[in-house]
Amino acid sequence: MFTIYKKTKCKSIFLHSALLFLIFIMMSSFLSANLQMITTSAEEFIRMGVQEYQNNNFERALENFLIAEKTGIKNPDLLYNIGNSYFRLNNIPYAIIYYKRALLLDSSHKDARDNLSFALSITRDRQVDLEENFLTTYLTTAFYYLSINHLFILCLIVLGLIVFFVHLQWRFFDRDNTVLRFVNVLLLFVLMGLTCLTVARIYQVNNNKEAVVIENTVHVYSGPSESFTRLFTIHEGTVLKIHREDNSWTQITTLGGFSGWIVSDTYVRIVEK
Repeated sequence: MFTIYKKTKCKSIFLHSALLFLIFIMMSSFLSANLQMITTSAEEFIRMGVQEYQNNNFERALENFLIAEKTGIKNPDLLYNIGNSYFRLNNIPYAIIYYKRALLLDSSHKDARDNLSFALSITRDRQVDLEENFLTTYLTTAFYYLSINHLFILCLIVLGLIVFFVHLQWRFFDRDNTVLRFVNVLLLFVLMGLTCLTVARIYQVNNNKEAVVIENTVHVYSGPSESFTRLFTIHEGTVLKIHREDNSWTQITTLGGFSGWIVSDTYVRIVEK
């Protein structure tokens, strides 16, 4: 009787361990696909871009950085450098766009956040977020504390620990494994929480509704046509939230909470469709 139970338990733990190891490999592959490490060719263009930037050749620096971006890599430092190049060329709207793109990938990027704040402060329109209470501010800070890449890495570390402790249970299945089981359950809940947070962050990035005005002056109307009442005017560099599009018109809201309709080709989305 004991022998049959022993074999069954051993087989069960082995299957669980194999399954977790398979999940670990799949998540590792998913991580490498999403991190998109800098390739050799992209690294060369970035190096030339940095050199041109240091020599105050901002146009040529921007050209090299944009070529590196077109290779498909997702790197917050590259996006930050593109934003700096646009800023040096006095293209404030695109500088804001790229600072925000960098922060979507790495919300802890202090230089991008500081430069974004400065760029917003010199736009013609007042760029102030709606007031938030302490709890909302705290939760927002916690939500964006870690970048998506860091969350991926934490998920892999926790999953690796689960595989390790399951392996220990398999090795010492004939002993009291109460502590190991408790640790595994605890790690499983941590992994579930990290996974939910990672998925939420990815969803937030992919469904970002922000845009930046790129025209000098844009009139905002009460409806999707110039025949409607003109409500107010916004200017280049103004950050908007997109609600819906109707042919060549878009319903928007400014950071100050003012809403209306503008022509769709007067802005650029932070996350391109």
